[in-house]
Amino acid sequence: MLRRALHRLTALLLILTPLPASAQPIAVGGTTQLLVDDHIVAKREGLERRQSTPGPGRVVLAGDQPWEQRVFYPEVMRRPDGRIMMFYNAGLTRAPMLNVVSLAESRDGLTFTKPRLGFFEEDGQPTNILYRDAHGPGIVRDPHAGDGERYKMAYFEGHKTLAVAFAGEDLRFRPSPLNPLATYKADTKQGVVWDPASRKWLWFTRIWEKPMDGRIGWSHFKGEIRSIARFESSDFVHWSGPEVVLRRSASDPELLDFYGMHVIVRHGVMIGLLWTSDWADDRGRVGRQRAELVVSRDSGRSWTRVDASHPFLELGASGSFDSHIVWPSGLLTVGDKDLIFYLGANAGHGLHRIEEFPRDKYRIGVREIGRDRFAGLAAGAATGTLSTKPLGLRSRWTVSANAVIEPGGEMIFWWSNAAGKPISSRKRLGPGDGLASPVTWSTAERHRVAGAAPILNISMRNATIYALSFH
Repeated sequence: MLRRALHRLTALLLILTPLPASAQPIAVGGTTQLLVDDHIVAKREGLERRQSTPGPGRVVLAGDQPWEQRVFYPEVMRRPDGRIMMFYNAGLTRAPMLNVVSLAESRDGLTFTKPRLGFFEEDGQPTNILYRDAHGPGIVRDPHAGDGERYKMAYFEGHKTLAVAFAGEDLRFRPSPLNPLATYKADTKQGVVWDPASRKWLWFTRIWEKPMDGRIGWSHFKGEIRSIARFESSDFVHWSGPEVVLRRSASDPELLDFYGMHVIVRHGVMIGLLWTSDWADDRGRVGRQRAELVVSRDSGRSWTRVDASHPFLELGASGSFDSHIVWPSGLLTVGDKDLIFYLGANAGHGLHRIEEFPRDKYRIGVREIGRDRFAGLAAGAATGTLSTKPLGLRSRWTVSANAVIEPGGEMIFWWSNAAGKPISSRKRLGPGDGLASPVTWSTAERHRVAGAAPILNISMRNATIYALSFH
């Protein structure tokens, strides 16, 4: 009886004693915490942050219509009825410099058809074209907007200006009367996203600037290189910016810059797929066109490059459809998989004039990773450990782990208080591959842990953990 009373008193004191600001519990109840960075991690030893390796790629869309000279820059989302829509750019056969926005549809994200919409005709035939003169459209669906503005599109118009347009569920986009919004050379895929943290729309695009690292820029472009800039807006029409948020560092190859970036928000983390261009000469031609994984926790103002030395999306094998360019611009969860859609090319950037561009050189491909498995913490044969920062749990809580445990490996979980003293038993997960493997404790232990601003500890070997879910 006395021991039970002391336990209750200790738990009460832990609740009532103010914690320093640096030790305030992170509220995780009802969330999934991606381990793409150390946001909830206080200490780790013997663990390596490891990116997933998507692939191999497969073609899901080609320029197979008479009016499509090339297809590129996919944007993918679901309609309310569950259909998957792919918006993509196409250069017209009769006018290759005129980029149109077209629509393809799918049920599974792997097989697409091109509906005849009747909005625009080519050679007297209905097409799947939605909009004309829009380069690199970034399109989002806003479920809270009136039907006339349900779909919002940010794009580069006329090879010189930024613009926006709006559509209802009929997908008939109408340009804003305030266009053009700004003049920038932003002929890349525009990345637009709603940020719940700031309650603003964010627009990421590339901008040209003089190198900030003291090294050379492109002789062909007045000594400038490409960096990633950020705009923000409350209404999708009036934008503040640009603010440069990603530029090459002194440790990058001398002829590298950033061609564009696709951004999503997943479980409170901003995930960026950053297009890196490691050029072959100082005129900005050919080279390796790949993608890095970057993350942000402050509404896209600062970014962490998860592994700048290794691309997240590598080029395909020699001779494949994506052997020269891999530019991701769409990401969609389908079942247990995250599908990453991208422009794949088997010809180098700048080798052909647009008017002479071979029709079969650009394809839209897809690669897969497990759901939420962008990057995780991995241990080999030697045991590695991690301890979280103090966590704020719901009174009734459960934990599950998104993890892969190889044969002969294991993960062991236990809770401790701020002093490092264990306050729960140890629970083991054995070999297996689970997106949400439950880690369970008794009801009495859960009550004890919930009131203690607890720290979750994990030891592991021959295993990788990608995320923790607290329900």
